[in-house]
Amino acid sequence: MNDISIIGIQLPVVNLNDSLNLLEKTLQEAKASHGDVMVFPERWISDIIIKDDEKFSLILDWLLQISRENKLCIVPGSFLIENEGKVTNRSPFILNGKIMGWQEKISPFLNERLKVSGGKEINVFQFNGIKIGIAICYDIDFPYYSRILALKGCDLIINPALIAENFHDMWHLYVKARSLENRIGVVSVNSSSDIFMGESIASFPFPYKFGAKLSVMTATQTSKLTAKFQWEPLRELRKKRLEDDPGSYELPK
Repeated sequence: MNDISIIGIQLPVVNLNDSLNLLEKTLQEAKASHGDVMVFPERWISDIIIKDDEKFSLILDWLLQISRENKLCIVPGSFLIENEGKVTNRSPFILNGKIMGWQEKISPFLNERLKVSGGKEINVFQFNGIKIGIAICYDIDFPYYSRILALKGCDLIINPALIAENFHDMWHLYVKARSLENRIGVVSVNSSSDIFMGESIASFPFPYKFGAKLSVMTATQTSKLTAKFQWEPLRELRKKRLEDDPGSYELPK
């Protein structure tokens, strides 16, 4: 059984013009981290990005190069992307130098609804024998989302987040609840900017007597979140949990 090493990079929120320098510095530092999966926060680029924007294309090219050279899986947060007049909050899943797919945020939060259209699908991606889902920020609050991922055989949920400091206690409760109730790993990465203040969290269940308990790791504002995830022991726990749960779960209409 191989552990999966996960690194959460708590990028500050910047505009698109400043994002290139920030990313270059961040990726240079991250090369020494020796992780398997790298995760960024939600919307760390504050601008709405026009599809095929030259600067954004360069950012994606850098991420693909780092993934290819270091055999990294990268979930580089999420971005507001406009295509044909429609804006979605989207997160790419990068593996072996390729974008394997995108996950759209299904439930835009508060005023985000005024400009962002919600997604309609929950996807599962593959990496080194494990199944990974992406729940963008607010989507982790709703039990149906994580349960659907568990029903699809997901082992790990990546949650790019953007959480104000005064809501950290509630955010951490949501992450731990989704993790424990589904017997699934959850890694949630926040921005280090002053209004958000980091404190990213990883929650991994482990077998304990007749059920499970949680192993929880958190970061400070200035540190990276580093965690190792043992996923195989959870599969039997999750199978039993799903068999015991009589509920029916589906996407919102």
